[in-house]
Formats: sequence, structure tokens, C-alpha cells
Amino acid sequence: MKDGDETETTCVAESADGISWSRPNLGIHEVNGTTDNNVVLAKQSPYSHNFSPFVDSNPAVDPKEKFKAIGGLHPEGLAQFVSPDGYRWTLKKKKILTSNEFAFDSQACAFWSELENKHVCFFRTWKNKIRCVSRTTSDDCLTWSPPVEMKSDRPLDHFYTSQTHHYFRAPHLYVSLAACFIPKR
Repeated sequence: MKDGDETETTCVAESADGISWSRPNLGIHEVNGTTDNNVVLAKQSPYSHNFSPFVDSNPAVDPKEKFKAIGGLHPEGLAQFVSPDGYRWTLKKKKILTSNEFAFDSQACAFWSELENKHVCFFRTWKNKIRCVSRTTSDDCLTWSPPVEMKSDRPLDHFYTSQTHHYFRAPHLYVSLAACFIPKR
């Protein structure tokens, strides 16, 4: 199967404590001849490959769009989905972020920044054939600023994903648990 294959699906698991998890039987999408599953996105190639949902904590958010997600691949770029409950998703807009330079083949992390009073998105880009992390911002989560490469005090490493989010107890702080990629190893 290649990235963005039509059979890719996105499923949900739930936990009250982060230790014990369950898969709710949602009955929303038919996959392999049954709706007895926990699938929240199906038949939405190429978006299910790196579908990245978040709760939009913008105080002005429309309740029907309380949950947002971004996902996609090159050359289509990233698209935005919305949901009132985190289970039933609607494609709101294609190509919210596009580029001939970026593959968009890993998770992009977006959230509402209380500090910046706008949406922020961190995603993988490339510089001199090295994987990097860049950020972009948006007032409406649909139109995004040009990406800005994140700088580090270390020599340039391949950063595969950034997993950057604001810290819930101190929303003015962003935490990134970056995954390094070491070619040929």
C-alpha cells in the first residue's frame, strides 16, 4: 500500500485515564462490508494518511466546528476537516496549504494559540535535502501565512515529526517532542 491509498482509514480510541483504552463501535462508515467498527474517516484519500484532529479552543469557534483536522499529501496539499463531535467529519476546504517543495507526508500539528490569538500549525519541510520543521499561522484556520523554518541550537538533524502543542497548564509555552530520522541507520 502506498501513502494516500484509498483503503486507508482513521479510527478512534477513547480513554478516561490515558491507561485503559477502548474502541467505540460507532457504526458510521462501512469498511470491509461492515459498520461494526470505530472508523471516523474512510474513503477520503489522501487525507486519512496523516489525518490530525484537534479541539479548537478558539473562544469564537462555531460549535459545529469545535473539532478540526488537517491532513493530506503532495501534490494535493493539506485540507481542513470539521466536526461537531470528533466522530463525524466533513471536508471543509481542500488545499489550505500547498507547496511544490513539501511532501506533507507526516503529521502536521495544529492548534489554537491563546498566546498568539490565532491558529498555529507545525509541519515537516525540507532544506538542502534535510527534513526540517516549519510553522505557519492563520486567523481562520483556512488561509495560512508562508511557512517559517524553526531554528535549533544544534547541528541540522533530520526531524521527521515535531508533535508540537501548547502546554495545557501554561498555554504560552509550546512543547515539541520531535522524532529524529537518521538516514542509513
